[in-house]
Amino acid sequence: MDVSKAKFLLENLLDRVETLDDGSKQLSGKITENEYKALEIALTMLDGNSVRDESHEPLDIPDNTASLEQIIAQPEQEPELKPSEILLETSVLELPLPSQNVRMCLDFGTAMSKATLVIDHDGDDYEEIEVLKLGIPADQEEVSEVMLISSVYIDEEGKLWFGKQAQEEAKLQPQGSARQQLSNIKRYLSEEGLNNRVSENFNPTGIEITYGELIVAYLTYFTWCINESMMLLDDSYPKNLKRRFAMPCLSDPLASEAEHRLRKYLGEAQVLADTFADGINTGIKLSEFLDALKQLRKKKFNYEFITDAITEPLGVAGSLLGPETVTDMLAMVIDVGAGTTDYSLYRIKVDPENDINTAFEVAGTSSCLTEAGNYLDKLLKAIIIREAEVPNDSGIRHIIDWEIETNIRDYKETLFNEGEVFVFIRELNKEVTIDLQTFLSLPQVITFADNLRTKMIEVMEKASRDFANWIVENPSRNLVVVLTGGGAELPMVQDLAKGTLDAHGLQIPLAPAKIFPTWLDEEHADLEEHYPRIAVALGGARRRIIARGGELTITGSSIPPKPFGVDFTTGR
Repeated sequence: MDVSKAKFLLENLLDRVETLDDGSKQLSGKITENEYKALEIALTMLDGNSVRDESHEPLDIPDNTASLEQIIAQPEQEPELKPSEILLETSVLELPLPSQNVRMCLDFGTAMSKATLVIDHDGDDYEEIEVLKLGIPADQEEVSEVMLISSVYIDEEGKLWFGKQAQEEAKLQPQGSARQQLSNIKRYLSEEGLNNRVSENFNPTGIEITYGELIVAYLTYFTWCINESMMLLDDSYPKNLKRRFAMPCLSDPLASEAEHRLRKYLGEAQVLADTFADGINTGIKLSEFLDALKQLRKKKFNYEFITDAITEPLGVAGSLLGPETVTDMLAMVIDVGAGTTDYSLYRIKVDPENDINTAFEVAGTSSCLTEAGNYLDKLLKAIIIREAEVPNDSGIRHIIDWEIETNIRDYKETLFNEGEVFVFIRELNKEVTIDLQTFLSLPQVITFADNLRTKMIEVMEKASRDFANWIVENPSRNLVVVLTGGGAELPMVQDLAKGTLDAHGLQIPLAPAKIFPTWLDEEHADLEEHYPRIAVALGGARRRIIARGGELTITGSSIPPKPFGVDFTTGR
């Protein structure tokens, strides 16, 4: 008889012991031969002597067998169970259709994400604009009240952290750790890497997750912050409000694939944000998130509240025109983000008296430069490391890299706002000073500025020469340059709106657009501080957006009213 069987028999024997009224115990029924043998085995293990069964044959009891007390105390092994599935919260999919007079636009940014709500008022052209205060539920108001840090971190315990919390958790890593937060996750939408496993530098758990799934995790947090911000604004807004979303500037087929994925990801994010609503701001388990996502994808839901995709330059253009604006201009929109600089050319004509209120994208002029704010971040980091004389083979090199990377945007902002930045390298006990003029004179910075201007020329020359002629033939006209995005105030970006642009063999005069559109200044003056960064989300949420179908191949003095139904300011 083996020990496990003996243990089983002894447990059965104990189960048959009855407690009498006086508290004494009594064994009911006969003891079987096997139960008797089990008792002999137990006795032998207690005194170490060999025992014999009734046939006087020695029982085989291994010397390393546990004591009787250990056997009896050891809990019975439960069968291994699968982790309990997370209960999905799908009530958003059962809500009645929301009001068509309220919608939002989500701008998932490389460094910061934004969202704007627009409410139409019946009987007039007034649009109430609410930039959602995402920084409040995210507890990062000291960074920004209206922008959400686009960052994800997975800790050693297998917990997902987001935004400011991701940065704080990453800072807790001990010296020597190679662990990193993922702060430029959006770039995987425009690269062939969505289905790749997240590397060990970002994921120490051994639980497999792809970069695409990690994007869904961040969008879940983004959506949760949106839900909470809308509650602060007005708790009557339903969670299935129609929402548009900004797209990076990509070419087909990559653009179509990215749009399809982002539309799906944002729908999934709403369900997951509701599912993990109670704990997402203090981290959620990676395993539970993946379990919920797996369940959700089996359902194959249709997320009808995710509507139009809009390119970032189109969103900016949509923020320019007010209901009473009178203008007739050719405008080049340059959106300088963290990861890319996006360009588009528009013919905009607004004449409320004659019922003309239109904006057309000039065919073929939407383009993208894969250099932007992050390029300068990397360059500034390299200069700091060089000036600090950090040896490449130093054991603390990766620690210094990480600390500079974590603070690089603050260093850059200080450099451009104050003319210099002081950086203390704790591990080397050394302070480095970088001044703005020295930085701007670097060959790499000069090349960056040249590339920005070269892309402008390229975009203008993609348009028909007719557009250039339309400007130079009338001394009162200029090519209006609209600068937006987090990098709009960089000096080399500001220079893009100065002087002339040489294209089509002509010198085209340039003029900067107002930093803050007049119609917004009159109706929403409180938005001025944040406008360059929220212009995409603001324009994308307005009553009508500039449709891609409304393109011009040539220009002229006459534009028909309401062509293609694209009258995004009045909605008529």
